[in-house]
Amino acid sequence: MSFVVACLLLIMQAIVFWNVIANNKKSPGIWPFLLLIIALLALGYMFSVFLKTTNSEQIEAAINNKVAEERAKILKDLEKNDNLVQEDDQEIYIENTAKELIPKGNFKNLPSLIEKFLNNIANTFEIVQGIVYIKEKGNNEFIFSSGYALTSDKKPDSFKPGETLPGQVAISNAITYINDIPENYFFIFSGLGQSKPKQLTFIPLLLDNEVFGIIEIATFKPIEGNNRKILEKTIQNISTKMSQTIKS
Repeated sequence: MSFVVACLLLIMQAIVFWNVIANNKKSPGIWPFLLLIIALLALGYMFSVFLKTTNSEQIEAAINNKVAEERAKILKDLEKNDNLVQEDDQEIYIENTAKELIPKGNFKNLPSLIEKFLNNIANTFEIVQGIVYIKEKGNNEFIFSSGYALTSDKKPDSFKPGETLPGQVAISNAITYINDIPENYFFIFSGLGQSKPKQLTFIPLLLDNEVFGIIEIATFKPIEGNNRKILEKTIQNISTKMSQTIKS
């Protein structure tokens, strides 16, 4: 509205000055100047309103952006805290499960401890067969110590570090998961017939960073995710208990 008024006043002023010039009048009188002042005031008012409106929109936009940033930050912090809680809960679950799998009490000999341990972990990891090899004292050879659900009376062959799959693990000192099982490595016999396991897992037992035993387990279901973490934690605990039993 102010803009329209200002424009009309400027047009009227232009007409007055034109008439003065056209009629050769020396003085246009006070009206042109009065109209000019009114027009300038109208334009000034319009300009101030425009700036005020623009500033208000900018301020509102800035506030909205800040609110959005703070909201996103709060949501991110909440998500981070939830993840930390979940991670803590996971660690507690892994720790407690691993402890439950360790046989309680004292054992007179290593084979009895191993047998109990294999029975404990069989259900958790769905083990169908398990073999434990222990390194002979004064000898660089691993011999059969105990087994779980073995279908043959024949004892597994002994081996030296680097020989066969478990012998390679004795050198690497790391848990090894094998999904691509070599043909004719062995077969699992059950009531359903002859089947091939889905995964072989070789676990080194360490004492002072030296391998004193190898656990070999066969499963129809691969050990993955949290179960791997549970197994790794369990092996740390059982290695300590086995080494104590050997020393005693």
